[in-house]
Amino acid sequence: MSISMRTLAGACHRIVLFACGGLCVAAAAVAGAPLLAADGTMAAAVPASAVLLMATAAAILYAGRRLTGALREAEDAAELSRSELQVTMDNMSQGLVLCNTSAKVVAVNHRFLELFGIDPHRVRPGMPVADLIQLQAEAGAMPQEVADAVIHERLTRQPGSSGRLEMPFQQGVLDVAYQPRPEGGWCCTFEDVTQRKVAEQQLAFLAQHDSLTRLPNRALLHDRIDAAIATGLDFAVMLVDLDHFKLANDTFDHALGDALLCAVSSRLCAVMRDSDTVARLGGDEFAVLMSLPCTREDADRRAARMIRSLSEPFQLEERRVQIGCSIGVNLVSNRPDLGADLNTDMLLHQADLALYRAKQEGRRIHRFFEPAMGRAPLVERELA
Repeated sequence: MSISMRTLAGACHRIVLFACGGLCVAAAAVAGAPLLAADGTMAAAVPASAVLLMATAAAILYAGRRLTGALREAEDAAELSRSELQVTMDNMSQGLVLCNTSAKVVAVNHRFLELFGIDPHRVRPGMPVADLIQLQAEAGAMPQEVADAVIHERLTRQPGSSGRLEMPFQQGVLDVAYQPRPEGGWCCTFEDVTQRKVAEQQLAFLAQHDSLTRLPNRALLHDRIDAAIATGLDFAVMLVDLDHFKLANDTFDHALGDALLCAVSSRLCAVMRDSDTVARLGGDEFAVLMSLPCTREDADRRAARMIRSLSEPFQLEERRVQIGCSIGVNLVSNRPDLGADLNTDMLLHQADLALYRAKQEGRRIHRFFEPAMGRAPLVERELA
């Protein structure tokens, strides 16, 4: 049990008064006569020992008052220091919990209580850390199984250990760091990193997806074609190029052009299977990966459906927009003896040659790649 300096100062003051009183009584006894004469005046003679005792009492009284004052000043300074520490803790952006070597709570700050929705009146210095963690679970800030795991970790932690972990809580994700305290025990900080995690996930998503249509981009398509090659199963790579998109984009405005690209994306995804990948390569060019075992009939049927779907008029902002598409299909016979010779860039190039053939032969059709197809001159390719 801790005793405040103010309480100690009061006890010292009473001890000093008691000691001084005892010395005065002793002095009177030594004098062998009353200290005052009958007429109220000081007795004529006081033995030297009595004088010494009285002087000692005065010295003790003086020293006691100095000691009492010093203790009270120390208590006031300690109280001010505690108040300043609490203000500092309460102005932290992180939640903070200080614990001692007995796994008891020394102090918590306002941010910690706010993060976990804990009633401040239920937290007190000296309460077991396990009880504090249980309050977090009762407030709904964390699942009970997480609370049980955290309690076990806190109670079995090696003295002087430090670490960092991410912990789910009601509002998202917390970054929890714990460090040993110089006087023993440990200090835990709790930082809400939900927004940072969301931003990281968005960056990771945009690294592999088109920012406009939210479809996989060229990088993710490459990864998935590589994975399809590794399966050893047949698959198809298709390139889809929109017919007359540039005319529609120039006739209206770029905002409507963006809306048209998003609508095209939706229709392509509706035609293809969930296991397939629809990607945007840039501009008005899309790609499709038909994975799983894929036959020529499967690819032929899906390509025809995409052409029919994109040939239907689009209704955008009260405008009726008519486009179409041409498709080049590369059906990949993924035999084990060809695995080492297959690569994503080659397969996309072959699909591009098939697309060029489809556009040469009248658009709104699809063509399969054939080994006899050669590369078209660059000028002719751009005119197509």
